[in-house]
Amino acid sequence: MQKKPLILIICGAIAILAVVLLVIYLVSGGSTDINEIASGKNEKELEEPVLKLSSYPEEETESNVEISIVATIDGENEIVSVTTPDGKTSGYSADKTYSVSKNGEYSFTVTASNGKTATKTINIQNILTISADNPYIPEGFKHIDGTDVDTGFIVEDESGNQYVWVPVENGTAVRTPLSEKYVEEDYTASAFTNSVSKYFGFYIARFEASKDTVNGMSVAKSVSDVIPWSDVDYNTAYEAAKNTAVAYNYVGVKSALINSYAWDTTLNWINENVTNYSTAKTYGNYSNQIAVTGGTDTDITNEIADMAGNLREWTTEIYDYEMVEEDINSYKEDDEDEEIDYRVIRGGSATIDKAANSHREYPSDFSEQFWGFRVILYKE
Repeated sequence: MQKKPLILIICGAIAILAVVLLVIYLVSGGSTDINEIASGKNEKELEEPVLKLSSYPEEETESNVEISIVATIDGENEIVSVTTPDGKTSGYSADKTYSVSKNGEYSFTVTASNGKTATKTINIQNILTISADNPYIPEGFKHIDGTDVDTGFIVEDESGNQYVWVPVENGTAVRTPLSEKYVEEDYTASAFTNSVSKYFGFYIARFEASKDTVNGMSVAKSVSDVIPWSDVDYNTAYEAAKNTAVAYNYVGVKSALINSYAWDTTLNWINENVTNYSTAKTYGNYSNQIAVTGGTDTDITNEIADMAGNLREWTTEIYDYEMVEEDINSYKEDDEDEEIDYRVIRGGSATIDKAANSHREYPSDFSEQFWGFRVILYKE
């Protein structure tokens, strides 16, 4: 008689437990995992996000790499945010990308609406590191085989124009004005120095400018064995140099008339290989007759021709005309009160045996048979 109540008690407890489990089962969305039931987790809460990372382009590039962030999650949840390598969290979208400019590992975390997260890391190693010893090659240009940075890294565009890379290891272009009367204020010179600080070098025309016409624009070629463009005033040279990149459809680089920073930085580099090149009067063509570009063997240094002689070359450097001691009327017959823009010519010519570092100022609208110019290229 005593066992019957015990059995009833046990059966009652089992029935109560069954009812409790049934209620929990219904509340939990039908889970049969006792651990899940015990913790109160439902199917929605258990959904895990999946994160996939890919990059473009996959080949070596000098530009930024775009990392594509694709996250998914099954069921009724959704991806609500992404945290990028810079620590910033923002809303997620199917076309989410992140741009990087340096090689390295980049980690991303996505968060779903149920609070679940997924983290993944991608290793980017295809961005070329630009340096003085590893110059960028402008789009559409080719490197001339057999030329190197130490003695003259030459690139050539589709029209045959050639330029030489001037490496600047510390990223600082230099200039050595003769006095405070010489100043450099042109906006292209400012853009140039900023570019050099970022890309550790620039391209200088291998040859003195020769004249070309493209789509009605006068532009400057940089080719060998032609008579250079002479008897040109500063303003004409300036516009032709600036138009060169536009006319030849250069991408990612600007062209400009050489400035005092570019001239002096180039001479400093040449002096490393040719002692006293910038100050000696023995390298240029001083024969009284203009030679073809690159025609003077003694004046080809680091693959750059005719910086010492052949033609004197306009630069964007300004000379403060108010401090000029000579009579301006010896150059220009105008009202003496008229403001005159003086620009600086560098180097010697076929008729003047001046060294490559020579400075001389003239009114910008003045021209002479033995004056020319040279173009530089710099990355934007």
